[in-house]
Amino acid sequence: GDRVRIANFDAAEIDEWGGKSATQKLKNLIEGEEVELKKAVNIDRGRVVCDVYYNGTDIKDQLN
Repeated sequence: GDRVRIANFDAAEIDEWGGKSATQKLKNLIEGEEVELKKAVNIDRGRVVCDVYYNGTDIKDQLN
């Protein structure tokens, strides 16, 4: 249930232009799936900032 921000990935916030479509793209990819969180660096607006891996691949590579 914790919120995560993908480290070193520039995505629009939900209330900005493109934010809702970016959120939907990520939901379509990983909602209900297990992901691996690595290298947590800090907390940003209540979100853990870390690298996120899905199926052994950095999620950033799957979102670009």
